[in-house]
Amino acid sequence: MPTINLYRTSETASKINQETINELRKFVADILTCADIKLPANEVSIRPITVDDDKDMMAPVECDIVAYSFPERIQKQDRICTEVRKFLLENIDISDARVRLQLCELWHSM
Repeated sequence: MPTINLYRTSETASKINQETINELRKFVADILTCADIKLPANEVSIRPITVDDDKDMMAPVECDIVAYSFPERIQKQDRICTEVRKFLLENIDISDARVRLQLCELWHSM
């Protein structure tokens, strides 16, 4: 079950509605799908987090994705980050976005 912490400035928070979050969930599920696993959108957990003191943020939106490591995901990790960033820039009225992907070897979920 991949998780996304979607950090946003207080100014940007109003630009990100539930529809955008649902579309991001579907998009990430699709891009993380690989031959080993078909990832349904309802297994992607997104946590929108509004940062009050945003002077230390690198961009108005920062997206941290944590997911299990599969060989296909490792091979396309740069593409995953680039495509998610592109999605954010095209779907939210922001000047910049940063995306980080952490692929874990050990994952335990209950």
